[in-house]
Amino acid sequence: MRGNPWIRIILVALGVILMGLPVWWLTHPGALPERIIQQAAATSEPLKVTLVFAQAPKSFTLTNLGKLIASGEGPTTEFNASWPARLPKEGTDLLLKVQWPGNSPRTAVEIKVESSGAVLADQTFWGTGTLTELLTVLPTKP
Repeated sequence: MRGNPWIRIILVALGVILMGLPVWWLTHPGALPERIIQQAAATSEPLKVTLVFAQAPKSFTLTNLGKLIASGEGPTTEFNASWPARLPKEGTDLLLKVQWPGNSPRTAVEIKVESSGAVLADQTFWGTGTLTELLTVLPTKP
């Protein structure tokens, strides 16, 4: 005999638990410090978002982190919105979802984000029927 199997099972279980603790600590961070939460909640001057469609959309939505920035329906081809946001240095992503009428040819939509007259992002997307695109907005245009 080489030892009691129950002792071996307990030692293996302890080893797995000890190896799993660092993984648990890395994947379950504690609450954010209050200072970081307050900085994220602070807003700077609003950003101006302009959407220009080559052909009027059936409908569209523009969101950031699940929050609606702008939405609309045709027959208008230009939409403007004000978006109070503080951009992190890494930037943030805007999700654009557009649906055009069924008989529409391939068409374009231009999205422009400005702050104090400076263009932070300017992109044209092409699509037919439906379009889902992501636009990254950086605090300063490279």
